[in-house]
Amino acid sequence: MIVLTPHPGEMARLVGMTVREVEADRVGLARSFALEHGVTLVLKGWRTLVAHPDGSVAVNTTGNPSMAKGGSGDVLTGIIAALLGQYGAESAAQAIEAAVFLHGLAGDFACLAQDEHTVLATDTVSHLWQAFRARLVDADGFTWLTGAALKDRSMEGGAAPDGTVPLPAAARSSR
Repeated sequence: MIVLTPHPGEMARLVGMTVREVEADRVGLARSFALEHGVTLVLKGWRTLVAHPDGSVAVNTTGNPSMAKGGSGDVLTGIIAALLGQYGAESAAQAIEAAVFLHGLAGDFACLAQDEHTVLATDTVSHLWQAFRARLVDADGFTWLTGAALKDRSMEGGAAPDGTVPLPAAARSSR
């Protein structure tokens, strides 16, 4: 199994395109590359994509611009390797998608604890425990798989003792 984790600049070099061309059709390009090469492609960036060799594409909703720094991709690769090692080939797609989600969520927690401009890759690692324990739940008890809940600065310390992170009222009313 091969998993590639390029950012748009690296992807542009892989396929002989410009970054602008890569960004113009992220989903289509990721899907076609994964299908053509029989790999899982994690195309990093805003709404990181996970394209699988069967043509399916998952869109991640966690993460933030603070993660666009050196070392962040290495942290992601380590989480992917750890989850693949733990869950094996039969659950590879889910393990990779979970790794991408958890990496972004840890980055969201790191950004809450600091500032977008000061977060380093090691800060994301320091907040992995929160990502693994968090359950994003709104007042109605619905679980949300999104980093939107983390925009509520009142949760700077992380999840409540029961592991939930309340969804802000503004996000609840927009459904």
